[in-house]
Amino acid sequence: KVIKKREKSLEKAMQESKRERNLMKEERDAALSRLETSNSEYDTVNQLVGDLNTNVKDLRKFTTDAMSAMIDAELPTKHKLDKDIPAYFEVAPYSKCHIIPWNV
Repeated sequence: KVIKKREKSLEKAMQESKRERNLMKEERDAALSRLETSNSEYDTVNQLVGDLNTNVKDLRKFTTDAMSAMIDAELPTKHKLDKDIPAYFEVAPYSKCHIIPWNV
């Protein structure tokens, strides 16, 4: 009788241990799934922002080249304060005054 009680107790303990192990596996799998999703979202955002930064750099170079060509062609220019011009015309970002084409 005592042996059967111990066997039942051990069997119950094993079942409880298996149940806890399965719960830990489920928790681990859920955490890994969230991590994979997070990495995937990070890669997507990183790719989009990287492309955006490339496009902004290309646009800034294009507008800077166009502005320089207008100035080199001796079109009328103005001296304007940094706050009065569009950001894409900032050739010297640390300068407070810029020489820009007159129509800006």
